[in-house]
Parts: sequence; structure tokens; C-alpha cells
Amino acid sequence: MNSFATVSLAHHGMELRCPAADLSEDRPLATDDCQRLQGWAKRYLEAAGKNDHHDNFLELGQQMHDWLNGPSSFLTRALDVASAPLLIEFAVSRQNCESEIAQAFINAPWELLASDGQFWALRPDLAFCPIRCIGKATEPPEPSANRLGLVFMAAAPRGADNLSHEAEEASILTATRNLGLDLAVEESGTLDLLSACVARERPDVIQVSCHGRLPPARSAAGGRHRRRPFRRG
Repeated sequence: MNSFATVSLAHHGMELRCPAADLSEDRPLATDDCQRLQGWAKRYLEAAGKNDHHDNFLELGQQMHDWLNGPSSFLTRALDVASAPLLIEFAVSRQNCESEIAQAFINAPWELLASDGQFWALRPDLAFCPIRCIGKATEPPEPSANRLGLVFMAAAPRGADNLSHEAEEASILTATRNLGLDLAVEESGTLDLLSACVARERPDVIQVSCHGRLPPARSAAGGRHRRRPFRRG
């Protein structure tokens, strides 16, 4: 499914595009915008660790909306022709993806976008979903004529003792029993053995079932838990 709008980080600033609304805008970044984006990610983590975070999230989402909306009211005008699901792509180039500004842009909690006292993600008329993209999006290859291949592994943050790996594995096996797919379960919980399994099985899908925690912690699989939709072009 194609994105409704794109917000791309470029060498000259941001490129905002919404073909359905005939919107195309190039916007420079201010000197403090990197710190602004980093501050939003930090505030998200701080607020998520509190029991009562709704108001903090709403305030943060409104600030992010106002910044992205900008003097041209880009988001407001785009919403005039939007329908659910509202997919907005936040993209950085592959060459620049490790820079400080690109990391801050990708890691900003865009899921919290809100206006008029409402989270976009909770509006049924929008069903908002941000998509993070590194590199240009390309058309996916044609589906294989073979059965879908999947590698599954359950993992937990180091020090966690409340994840039932066996129950997670049993649930996956039960749910996929009649689907006609090739399923390989990696039980080690380690990145090295998962990599070896993937190299051996060459699956279409890799499913790592994790229980995250804040602040971000490295899992037993060696990766960081992501809470957001993400794709590479």
C-alpha cells in the first residue's frame, strides 16, 4: 500500500509531499531542530515510564504536530483529503542514515501526533500509522510460488524472568499448524544462533517475540526493542 504523504530528510532540510492534496514543499531545518527531535524522543521515554502519561503524551503529540504542520499548514491541508488508513512515511537516505539528525528524525515518536486534543492514532476516521523508511521505497518482489518460510524466536531483555519462552513457542506452533507454511523455531535466544538459523533456512519472515522495557535495553537476541513500524527501501 502506498503512503498518503511523505516527509523526507534531505541535505537542504525536509521535503514534504502529498500528491492527493497537490502539496509539495521544501522546508529548511533550523539549527536547533536536531535537539528538538532528540528532546521529543527523550520526553517520550520519560513519560512512558510513568503511570499517568496520557496528558504528557498528548502535549508532546500536539507540539510535534504544530512543528511539522509549520507556517504552511501542511498537515491541516493534507487531512482535507485524507482517509483511513493514513500512512505517512518518514524517510532518510541510506547514505545519511547514521548522521545525528537522521537518527533523531527516525527515532522521534511520530506515533503521538495529535491535534485538537486527539491522538491521530485513536481517530477511526484516520487510523494513522507512521512508516519509517531508510532509502527509497521500492516495489516488493513477486510472491514466491513456494510455501511461506518463517523463523521464530522468543527473547527477553537481560535480567528479565517473566517471559515464558515455551508458551510463546507453543502459541506460535498452534496458530500456524494449519496454515501450510515452513516454520523453524530457534530456541537459543541468542543473536549468533538466530543468524545461523536464518542463513540456513533463508526465510521470508523473521519473527522475534520480545518483551521490552524502558529505558531501552538490549535483548537476549542482542538487538534493541522497536515499538514502531519500520521498513528499509
